[in-house]
Amino acid sequence: MNADPHAREYLAAAAALHEQTVSPRGFRPGQRVLVPRAFGSGYQEGTVYSTTDERRLGRCYLVDTEQGRLLILPDEIAVL
Repeated sequence: MNADPHAREYLAAAAALHEQTVSPRGFRPGQRVLVPRAFGSGYQEGTVYSTTDERRLGRCYLVDTEQGRLLILPDEIAVL
């Protein structure tokens, strides 16, 4: 075991990294997801419609929800 506290901190962070990252492929059309509500607070279920590349935002997803089709950033999406 490494006695260096910085090395231990790095190894602990690296071990938990997979829990925080989106898969490299991203989300695929037809996938059920949980996204923030457009109006009001909380979350709602939706279905990924497609991906799009926005000039200022980068890769985004169009998600069909009860509130309509929303443009959502990948960090705002959780898989059901």
